[in-house]
Amino acid sequence: MAYPDSTLRDDVLDALYGGRPALEMGGLAWQWINNVVRVLSEAHLLYNRTAFRTLAPVTSTALAVGDVAVVALAEAGSAGAYVVRKAVAGDDGVATTRVLGVCLVGAAATRRAVLATHGIVPRVSAGFSSLTAAQEVAVDYATGRLKVAGFGDVVVGYGDVQGNVLLDLGL
Repeated sequence: MAYPDSTLRDDVLDALYGGRPALEMGGLAWQWINNVVRVLSEAHLLYNRTAFRTLAPVTSTALAVGDVAVVALAEAGSAGAYVVRKAVAGDDGVATTRVLGVCLVGAAATRRAVLATHGIVPRVSAGFSSLTAAQEVAVDYATGRLKVAGFGDVVVGYGDVQGNVLLDLGL
C-alpha cells in the first residue's frame, strides 16, 4: 500500500500508519502531526528538489523572464541602501553592482520577482535556443539579458546543447 497521500488531504487517517479515526482517542493529534509531515514533505519536493536555487526580492524596476537582475547601491535620496533592478549598460565593472540572478518569474516594479541564483536555468528562461557543449555565457549589459561570452566578458555560467545554462554566480 502506498503512502496515504489522498487520505491525508481529506483529513482521514490510515490505521496502517498508526493513525486512528478522528472520533477515537488521540485521533486529532495524529491528524495534526500527519498533516504537518505532509506539508513539510510537499514543500521539500516542490522547492528543494529543483535544479536551481532561487531568491524572491522586491525589485525597483520591472523584470521579465530572462532578464538579468543586479543588486546595486541605491542612488541618493532613495529609501534603501541597495536596490534590485535589471542590469543596464554601465553596470559592468562597477564596484557598486553585482549580478544577482536570472529572472524566472517576472514582476512589475516594487513587486517580488523570482530569480535563479545558481543551478540549471531552463532555456525558456535563459533565452537560448541552442548552444554548443560547455559554451561560456555572460551578461549582455546593453540588453540586460544573457549572451554567449566573448573575449573579455566575465563568465557567469556554461551552456549545454539544448540551450540550458548552468548558472554559477559564486553566491
